[in-house]
Amino acid sequence: MKRIMLFISFLFFAGLVSAHPGKKVTTFPAPEAFCTGLTFDGALLWVADYKTDLLYSVNPQNGEVVRSIPAPGFWPAGLAWDGDYLWNIDSKQKKLFKVNPQTGTILTVLPAPCSNPEGLVWFEETLWISDSRANEIYKIDIQDGTAVHTIAAPAKSAHGLAFDGQYFWCADRNMDEIYMLEPESGEVIIVSDAPGPYARGLTWDGEFLWSIDYETDQLYKVVRQDKDLYRLENKRHARVTLTHQIKGYGLGEINKADVFFALPQDLPQQKIINLDLEPNADTVTDIWKQEFARFTFSDIASGTPAESKMVVETEISGIHYYIFPDQVGTLDDIPAEILDLYTRDG
Repeated sequence: MKRIMLFISFLFFAGLVSAHPGKKVTTFPAPEAFCTGLTFDGALLWVADYKTDLLYSVNPQNGEVVRSIPAPGFWPAGLAWDGDYLWNIDSKQKKLFKVNPQTGTILTVLPAPCSNPEGLVWFEETLWISDSRANEIYKIDIQDGTAVHTIAAPAKSAHGLAFDGQYFWCADRNMDEIYMLEPESGEVIIVSDAPGPYARGLTWDGEFLWSIDYETDQLYKVVRQDKDLYRLENKRHARVTLTHQIKGYGLGEINKADVFFALPQDLPQQKIINLDLEPNADTVTDIWKQEFARFTFSDIASGTPAESKMVVETEISGIHYYIFPDQVGTLDDIPAEILDLYTRDG
């Protein structure tokens, strides 16, 4: 007896959508219409504007401007806070300025290590700078401004930089996305939609990210992480038809053939509305508890097709999971029943 075993998996693949990190919590008008850099001093936000050539301190509770000081250059961009002083990079002069936040007095001037400096953040007792054209992020020596370490930027127009105590966050204005990066290697861990179409400045207040948008002239408070593990978007109706045929060639006939279709289940990103099988099939389950429809055919004559068909009416959504490495746990945290089910021999 000839026996043909055909295993066909049936899966829905959902595309990536906007991230839950990046969800807008609060929106305030920007202090002016040409805002670039953004940082947080532990109490107030600081915003740079290159038309007014001012650095504004902003109340994060209501968006009101508390006061302002002169910018140290004529094209202020990225801002950073080192615990005591402001740092501001001038993207046209290609210089770094250390500034007294009370008086605006320039305390130190350093050359930038790149030709298109834009974003700025304080981390590891020094400054990191993003170059919006070289697609790189530089760690500098604040004694002389030279780059001592370089990582690749996550996209082609890196602007705002922030550090949340564990990870870098980088805003890219071309892709309209914000990226969470491993700071030493630059590896992208999470991608989220930026809250506006031209995310320029970026900072971290200890709980939330803040973004200043150059196009909408808005200041956004956005989620870094919450309890939701994924987000759904773009729900749509779909009718999916899976067809399989067996046809024998030669003089003999196929004595028996089993065809298996993995049966789709309700999942966060898909809801099964209706499922039809032709011809009738029985249901079997494998050792991993996946259900299959089994079509059994006998005595299939040469040249005569034996057809199996599954038609599924479903609602499908895009789904994007967010996995924070520090929340993953270890192999010891995997439940014993899962280890036994999925790692057994055979």
